[in-house]
Amino acid sequence: MRPLAKVTGDFADAGDQQAGGREFLPYYTSLGGPKSYLELAGAVHSFPTTVNPTVSRAIVAFFKRFVSGDNRFSPFVCGYAGRAVSDFRSTTC
Repeated sequence: MRPLAKVTGDFADAGDQQAGGREFLPYYTSLGGPKSYLELAGAVHSFPTTVNPTVSRAIVAFFKRFVSGDNRFSPFVCGYAGRAVSDFRSTTC
């Protein structure tokens, strides 16, 4: 199975028809393989256009571990909590 990392915000933009990333959860749940779901607190659809250290850490660690196969990044794939994160799920923790 191919690895999957999904990063989303928990708030939809004004006029956006989607309620954050929650519409993705049934699809996420149905997939096998290593996967990670990170939902950012207070983030809207345009969050990828801003610098975010939580996203940077999550994506680099996940890709290095599961795309590059570098086991040294295993400790950094999990443990996302706090005010910046509204939801975190993973099959690898």
